[in-house]
Amino acid sequence: MKKILLALLCIATFSSCSFINVFKYSEEINEGADDMFASYPGMNVNEDPLEGIEFILPDGVDISQIIYGEANQRDEENQDEGLTITEDMLGSGLCVIVTLEIENNNPEGLVLTLPAGLMIQSASGAYQNGILVKDVDIALAANKTRKVSVRFYCLNAALSASDNVSKYNLSYITNVSAFEPLFNVCATKRININEYKAINILKYYSTATLVQEIVWAITKGKAFTEADIQKYLKKVKNAN
Repeated sequence: MKKILLALLCIATFSSCSFINVFKYSEEINEGADDMFASYPGMNVNEDPLEGIEFILPDGVDISQIIYGEANQRDEENQDEGLTITEDMLGSGLCVIVTLEIENNNPEGLVLTLPAGLMIQSASGAYQNGILVKDVDIALAANKTRKVSVRFYCLNAALSASDNVSKYNLSYITNVSAFEPLFNVCATKRININEYKAINILKYYSTATLVQEIVWAITKGKAFTEADIQKYLKKVKNAN
């Protein structure tokens, strides 16, 4: 998986060399990370179910219990520089993508927020679990069902990325404090795919690749400060 992301990064870097240089930070990000670190349930090589704070949906809102995966964006030969970013493409990440079918049974429209730290659990254990690093806001019309494609960051570098036969369950909000500096910095940055336009898709890929490196390092026991994260993401534009 790491090799594939580096290949993708080569494409993004040479196509947008002024945007970001992940190679500059990759070794530093991963320094001290332990590939066999297993202290966080459901992360890295730990095979226990994910744990954390319960995520409670608003009254009258339901998400289909069967959540299907989508083909991931990890293979460099499948990258499409002309990818059309639609209003139904949300979240951020390259390896774990799922379809959420959300039903709003309320007589009024509302915005459902999936918070930073919300995780998704592989139903079989054969696929990577995922995590959001920034809030995802989903507008829901009154008495309507909406399908959205949501991207998550991978929590298990050695497992398979999502595909069209993978299934997931919505899980907890992480209580692993090592993620907090990343969440705090990402909250002010252009991280989610819907914050980009098609002409900037390679910048999105570069950003997502860098954030994935940080997420993997955290799952392997590495601790970062907000100053560290700010340094790594300094060339990522602030959110509007």
